[in-house]
Amino acid sequence: MNSPHELSQAVFEAKAAMDNGFSRIGPRLDPADRVDGWLVGAASRCLALSDAIVLLCRHHHVNEALPVLRTLALTAAGMRALAAAPSPEKAGALERESQGDGWVPAWSRERLEALLLEGGVASDERDALTRTLEAHAADHRRAGSTGLPWSHSFERNRHEGAAPEDVLGLAVRLLGHALRALDARWHGAFPGAEALWSR
Repeated sequence: MNSPHELSQAVFEAKAAMDNGFSRIGPRLDPADRVDGWLVGAASRCLALSDAIVLLCRHHHVNEALPVLRTLALTAAGMRALAAAPSPEKAGALERESQGDGWVPAWSRERLEALLLEGGVASDERDALTRTLEAHAADHRRAGSTGLPWSHSFERNRHEGAAPEDVLGLAVRLLGHALRALDARWHGAFPGAEALWSR
């Protein structure tokens, strides 16, 4: 198993791959292209989310990073879905969804599964991602309940929650999916992504 430090480095490798890729293709991007616009914005969002995950894990707030990880999952899945079947209509629908009502869409397991399916993600990977993310919901709700004096006296408050290597490992996998989507749209502009997909 990779250490938290090694996984944090893998996150930074993914970020560098995105930065370098967009430096290559930037001059030929069309600001009027809705598909390109959504993918670039989503990639930028993935970078911000992964930064937050690394910082939270580094400062012993692993379980507080879990909702950010869940948003990263939905964003990367949306990128896979759009790259697999690019159209202005689908880009528009994803944009409207990101501006949707409240929090419920961001936590929908069904929506995450549907986007991964549309993106051509293999069934075992779809199942593993959705199952693991769902399991971590309890970690986010329950962990960190022993911060006050005597709180540890109650067994129900002793739930430790997620390990940093688990959360960072999932972040790397999700960034790999985001990079795969970018490579599908702009083939050859994101070299080095393959190494991240296999982690």
